[in-house]
Amino acid sequence: GESAVISIDNEDKTMVLAVKTENVSMDSLGGNITVSIPYTPSDAEDPNGLLVYRTDESETIKPVIYSLYNPETGKILFQTEKTGEYVVGHNKIIFSDDLGWAKDYIVFLAARDIVRGVAEGIFDKDRAVTRAEFITMLSRLNGAESPDAALPFTDIDKGIWYEQPVKWAFANGIVFGISDTEFLPDKNISREEMAAMLYRYMEYAGHTLHKNAEGFDDKDTISDWAREAIDAMKASGIIEGTGENMFEPQRLSSRAEGAKVIAEVLKYTFR
Repeated sequence: GESAVISIDNEDKTMVLAVKTENVSMDSLGGNITVSIPYTPSDAEDPNGLLVYRTDESETIKPVIYSLYNPETGKILFQTEKTGEYVVGHNKIIFSDDLGWAKDYIVFLAARDIVRGVAEGIFDKDRAVTRAEFITMLSRLNGAESPDAALPFTDIDKGIWYEQPVKWAFANGIVFGISDTEFLPDKNISREEMAAMLYRYMEYAGHTLHKNAEGFDDKDTISDWAREAIDAMKASGIIEGTGENMFEPQRLSSRAEGAKVIAEVLKYTFR
């Protein structure tokens, strides 16, 4: 969606956003705004680990998920609807295994606690991503509270780590069950399933997507239910092919690929 933009000219790690009506402080800015702050990372700071934190009226410090450093403009950008004190911080999570081509995306999301390792210091980028894992990433990106409604699925245990993310995604039409009573949380997702979930998330979040991308050469192998989603994701620059203009819709998506597309969704909101 559209938002107002506030540009700060002086370079400062801390700023306060406040709204007062007849000397009464308010905790809302009256809508979503984008704030732009000039910033020069230190030699010790990885730009992908830079983000903004907010301190609210109860002195609770929380990361602003929709915040990033743009190296092309030399500015920190963040989106918010709330007043409070905001500070630029650095949070680089170290993984000891090789992150390969996906390193920047993984470091970017790990700093915001959107992705986590499979074990202490291990990300395992080539492992296929499961339905539960991908939905959990999307729920952390969104940051919304999960509804109290019970799930109809018999294969999701109460209190398990993905119960609340699945509740949120199911209630908002981002993901569906495999059947009326089965969710299959540990089932690996294909590239076209990933694109469809992303598309539904973007619609839920109110983002305007482009359409009518030049098709992939293997477009005839894409399932009918995924074609609109893949077209929009490609046209919007969120997904790419696997080489030589092929999409390979039925190939399983890796954790690295899942991280890349979710990072692209976050960055898309600042374009």
